[in-house]
Amino acid sequence: MNSKGYKKCFSSDSILLAWERVISSVGTDAKDYFGISLYSSNLSDRLKKLTLELENGEYYPTRPFKYYEPKLNGTQRTKTVLGIKDAIVYQAIANYVAELTYDYFTETKHFVFGSVLSPDVKKGVSILNEDVIDFYFFEYYVSLYNRFVESINETVDKLSIIYRLETDITSFFDTIPHSTLVIELNRFKIDKDVLELLSSCLNFWSGTRDSETIGVGIPQGPAASYFFANLILDSLDRMAMENDLTYFRFMDDIRIYDSDKKRLNSALISFDRHLKGKSLSINIKKTSIQEVEHLEKEKGRLLDASGIKIKKTKKSKEVDVDILEHDSSQISGDEEKNITAINNKEALSYYYKAIQEIEDELSDIYYKTKDENILESSFLTDVKLVRRFLTLAQKWRLITKNLIDLDDKVPDYEMVHIWLFGISRIYWKSNNLIWNLTYYDDLSDYHKDFNELMNKFKDYEWVKYQLLAVYDKTVDFNSSKVNLIIKKINNEDSPLVRLGYYKMLVKKIKLNSQISDSLAHLIKSETETYVQETVLNLIHTKHLNIPIDNLKSWFL
Repeated sequence: MNSKGYKKCFSSDSILLAWERVISSVGTDAKDYFGISLYSSNLSDRLKKLTLELENGEYYPTRPFKYYEPKLNGTQRTKTVLGIKDAIVYQAIANYVAELTYDYFTETKHFVFGSVLSPDVKKGVSILNEDVIDFYFFEYYVSLYNRFVESINETVDKLSIIYRLETDITSFFDTIPHSTLVIELNRFKIDKDVLELLSSCLNFWSGTRDSETIGVGIPQGPAASYFFANLILDSLDRMAMENDLTYFRFMDDIRIYDSDKKRLNSALISFDRHLKGKSLSINIKKTSIQEVEHLEKEKGRLLDASGIKIKKTKKSKEVDVDILEHDSSQISGDEEKNITAINNKEALSYYYKAIQEIEDELSDIYYKTKDENILESSFLTDVKLVRRFLTLAQKWRLITKNLIDLDDKVPDYEMVHIWLFGISRIYWKSNNLIWNLTYYDDLSDYHKDFNELMNKFKDYEWVKYQLLAVYDKTVDFNSSKVNLIIKKINNEDSPLVRLGYYKMLVKKIKLNSQISDSLAHLIKSETETYVQETVLNLIHTKHLNIPIDNLKSWFL
């Protein structure tokens, strides 16, 4: 482990930069917060120890925590939470490769829009010497989205555009062969020792919670994986560029526009053959060649697909902000400057008018579709209606937060049925609607509704976990209810759902109370280390005066 590239990849500065990028990354469900808390308490010494382990060949990857997240089609994807030490090593490798390949990937930047590297990546560890540092690994999402929208708009405005090819790759992250990734990295002469360690790590991190898949799959969740996924598809991007295709890619979601349907069919055949050479497969169910709709309608569909849209004009004072599911921290300083500030009194007038319009439209959707057969519901078959519902729900959340902050507004309880309806229909986006329910102080009148949803989605651990985030608002925490929750924890097979129940107890914990005693007993017998540590971190966060090490000795 003494090669020049290996030493550069895992130098003390490289490990520090990797740490900063791990903790600054979006995607809260993919972070080891217990590990982050431990490292934060003695950062310099812990990073130094990890650097020495890597230098002496004494670092060994560990099996991560995994959970299953539902998709629109009813299947589930595996999400991975790497332990903090593994997350730092993985990010250090990604930093090393990204710095070496940054210029190369800028050549396809005009049609690749998902997880595009930040220009600061090219600076490597020298960024640590700057006064103001942005550690985010990728470009801000809003900037990418705006570029995506502009590119699509320019395309559909061309009168020659008649057809659109849409496709993606079957189980993309889970099916990437490690050998394919190594071959791609060898093209860039990446250090052999680094590649050997990466291959070893990926074997530990691959597969599902139930089984490993040696040699196949990269962990979906860490930022580094999105970079390596882009690297895998780079040759496909260049094939599109060489064939002068009007091509757009957002991760494995691919769209091509053309006036000639045969040309699109030929492109599909070529892409399919190329991907098969990498042991990847086109998703037939999500592949189609169709006529482009009326241009304005087409632009609207694509604009509404995902991301953030901020309406702004020089004269009007806008409060209309659309965010589907992306972290608001992804609005960069330049974009924030374009939002006009208004005083509180003026803002309240806009907010109350906007919240009424939003609630009226959501109620209209609800009453028109609530009695439909769920399997044939127009609500589910109309993709635009689902997107509109989610967009309105997000607007409601943003404006409600402002009304609570500015005017102590109590959210309208008539909307609770609408959020529960949304969860029952758009279960794969249930977190978006659970967030809205967090603004209500008391949901005890809806205890039965929550239990029905818990039973309905008993096979989807992620949905149950989301419901448990607000389930405590439906329960009176007396002794019998606490005992019932303890019983459910003991009988629950899913570690993610157990974590959801633990979080409920942590919210109500009081030192030396029945709950804290019961929680201590439960955690000691918990079989999943990640769950144990996450609960300890939650207690540490709630009771900052209790050091993590003390909690470990108390509970473990």
